[in-house]
Amino acid sequence: MKRRILVLPLLLSLTALAQKTPPLPVGLPAYGPLKPAPAPAVKVTPMPNGMT
Repeated sequence: MKRRILVLPLLLSLTALAQKTPPLPVGLPAYGPLKPAPAPAVKVTPMPNGMT
């Protein structure tokens, strides 16, 4: 039981260290909000049988 008490804080501290995010590379452009993809241009034309 004492071994578990000693090992648990060690494991928790190791996982906290492992979750640090790495720094971004130098020279990247500034990022901002994502722009939505533009909708395609659609032209409705009737077919010879009358369907559109």
